[in-house]
Amino acid sequence: MAINVLGDQFEKIVNVTMAYPDNEEKPFLDMLSGRMKRIEVWIEEIPITEVQRGDYMKDKPFKRGFQQWLTDVWNQKDEILRSR
Repeated sequence: MAINVLGDQFEKIVNVTMAYPDNEEKPFLDMLSGRMKRIEVWIEEIPITEVQRGDYMKDKPFKRGFQQWLTDVWNQKDEILRSR
């Protein structure tokens, strides 16, 4: 929705994936209590294309395409985390 409202002000999306290899059971609690040992971070810039520009609320074909694109992004994140 932000891309739709702000139009051409965005050129890229910053995609950040984080892993907590030494604190996988309770990473948030470990972070709050000072027990976080290590964080691995992957950062990717995704160029914004027509796939991400559209009216998510009113354009059902756009919404389906966007949801598929987003599912693919999350699947790539899962693959990164599995392969580390």
